[in-house]
Amino acid sequence: MFAKLLVIACGLIGACRADDALVIRDAWTRASPPGVDTAAVYLVAENSRDRNAVIVSVGTPRATMAHLHEVRKIGDRRGMRPVHHFTVPAGGQAVLASGAHHIMLKGLARPLVQGETFALTLRLEDGSRAQAQVRVGAIDALAAPRGNH
Repeated sequence: MFAKLLVIACGLIGACRADDALVIRDAWTRASPPGVDTAAVYLVAENSRDRNAVIVSVGTPRATMAHLHEVRKIGDRRGMRPVHHFTVPAGGQAVLASGAHHIMLKGLARPLVQGETFALTLRLEDGSRAQAQVRVGAIDALAAPRGNH
């Protein structure tokens, strides 16, 4: 009963944030070779809200810069470029995957090592945040590493 009242009150005054409404799962990246200071992060963002969730920036202590990126085909070539946001549809999900939308990390202080994890924060247009733990897979991984999440 209290939870229902809280939801109604939040809706009426517009002061509560549903920081847990955007759930991040299967966040992963590949191990990086020595001397390489960039990496791509892939994940699934699930939005339980009744409105779109718009991711506007990302950050991690493991890199000096983190950007939202997409891969686009222009003519017969494919290229990466930064984008201003990713939209996760209301009641839906967005999949960030190799060869498509992803998060680009630049300025890694040290190589990413298979088996380790690190924190990633996604900031949304409404000021809320979503947290994820990114698992580092093999350098030649094609999918998220399996194991404890």
